[in-house]
Formats: sequence, C-alpha cells, structure tokens
Amino acid sequence: MAKAPVQKAKTAKKSAAGKTSTQGKSSVKAPAAKSAAGPKKTSGKFQAASLPTRLASGVPAVLAVAALLAWAPLDLGKLVVLVLAVWGAHEYQQMMAGRGLELPRWFFLGGAALMGLGGMAWGWLGLAGLLFIAIHMMMTPILLSVKDRNEVKRRWKVGWLGLILVPFAINHLSLVLGYVPPLGPTASGELLPTDGTQASIETGRWALAFLVAVISLSDTLAYFTGILIGKTPLMPSVSPKKTVEGSLGGIAGGVLAAVGFQAMGWVTPGFEGAMALVAGGAFSLLGQAGDLTESKIKRFCGVKDSGRFLPGHGGVLDRLDAYLLAAPAYAWWLLMA
Repeated sequence: MAKAPVQKAKTAKKSAAGKTSTQGKSSVKAPAAKSAAGPKKTSGKFQAASLPTRLASGVPAVLAVAALLAWAPLDLGKLVVLVLAVWGAHEYQQMMAGRGLELPRWFFLGGAALMGLGGMAWGWLGLAGLLFIAIHMMMTPILLSVKDRNEVKRRWKVGWLGLILVPFAINHLSLVLGYVPPLGPTASGELLPTDGTQASIETGRWALAFLVAVISLSDTLAYFTGILIGKTPLMPSVSPKKTVEGSLGGIAGGVLAAVGFQAMGWVTPGFEGAMALVAGGAFSLLGQAGDLTESKIKRFCGVKDSGRFLPGHGGVLDRLDAYLLAAPAYAWWLLMA
C-alpha cells in the first residue's frame, strides 16, 4: 500500500522531466524555425559603389583606353588585351574554385596566355588552333589527379567553357585591332595597303574604336534608362535589376554611337551607311547577352562581382562581359567581309 504514493511521485517526476526536456528542445529549435523563414540578408563581399566612385575610377580608365587606341603601338595594344584576357581567366578560375570546381590554375592560365600569343603572332588561325592545345593543357592534370568520373566531367565542362568564353573571346579584341582591310579600291579610287603601313593600322584602330563606342554608350544608356524608367524585369532569375526598358535604351545607345561615327565622318570598318546603324543595334544586343551570360556564371558561383579591378566596377570580367560575344562576332564579320 505504501508503494502507490512512491510510484505516483516517480510518475510526476518523469512527466515534469519530460516537460522540461520538451521545453529545452523547443528553445533549441526556435532559432532554426527563424532561419527557415529566410537567411539574413548581407551586403556581400563586394559592396555596391556610389556613382562618384564609379566615375572617379571609370573616367581615367576611359582616357587610358582612348590614349591606347590613338597613340600606342599596335603590339602594345595587343599585349594589353592579352593581359586582360589572362586576368579574366584568373577571375573565372577563382570563381569556380569557390564553387568547389578546382581547375589547374597554372595550366588554365598558361593556356589562356598561349591563345593570346597565338592570336598576336598568327591572327585568328593561331588563336583558334591554340585553343585546342589550351584545352588539353587544362585537362591533363585533371585526368591524372581526379579519380571520380562525374567530377572529371564537371570540371571538363566548366574548364572548356571558361577557356572559350573568357580568354578566347577577349583575345578577339586583338584581331579587331589588327584588322587589315583587303586590297581593293576605296570610294575615292585608291588602293588600300595591306602591308602594315599606317593606313592599315589606322583601320584596325577605327574598328576597335567603333566597337568600344557602341558597347560603352549602350551600357551607359541601358544603366540610366533602367534607373529612370525601368519597370519590367528582363530576366529576373539571372539579373534581377535589369529591365526591358533598360535593354531598349541600350539598343538605342548602340545605334546612337553608330550615328555619331557617321555624322563625324569616322570610319566604321566592315559596315557602310545604314548597315553601320544596324551593326550598332546588333552589337548592343550581343553586349547585353554577354552581360547576362556573365551574370549567370556569377549567380552560379554565388558572387556579386568577378573580382576587384576598378573601384566601383568589379573585376575585369565585369568590365569586359559585353565583349564576350560582341568581339568574336565583329572579328569574324571582318574576316568574312
């Protein structure tokens, strides 16, 4: 008879302990429930810069590019393009490493440099030919060090994509700069020289200046149009801030740049008359497509900027993304024309 109170006491202690443990568990789970509602937003590694910061670093860069186009020796201009291409490849390799997709750094960057040197020495044939050597240079250490077949495939995909999309594409700017028009009569009846004389060199300079002007004015008008009247998202899953209105403003900027070249009587190699205006709009569209492509890569890697090259402007890829598709298209157009 005396055991009943003892058993009741034990039962009460167990229920009290159960309540305590339940309260303890609920107190532990509370933060998890809070985090499930959504992670706390952070500003990211690279902070968005104000417009004055962008102008302070961007204006000297524009002046440097203008000086390079106007007065620098042709080979120096091509060397600058090569350095930018290798730098861009480095940024791509670093972004993929942060995603867990390690690419052999020195083989990857060495292949990027080889492509640039091939383009400088042998034009488009050297650039395209050394692309295959660069891919093999990158894949050999991956095949020797990675045992998992699926992992090899993943690195192979991001590796060849990076070589084609970054150094191969950027080095086409050298081909545009080194463009030599075919021998033939001009509108005035004189023959265009193809032996590296000043007239040939100036044609390549004008070609690159035309592309840079179209892309730059397109980017500028797209930016301000999007800020002022942009309402309709363009591709929110890739780049939430880009709008249809901004894209249309960018196309208008590309056409205006071509109009400016025509009005000033400047050369637009590969295009004459109204075709230059069409080219301005087309290069603007290709520039925006390159921008969205790089945005997709950054979103995949979970970064805001590709690197730190110019304050307020991000990395090299952030500055040259519009040329990733436009530069090869213009270079090959000039080659076929």
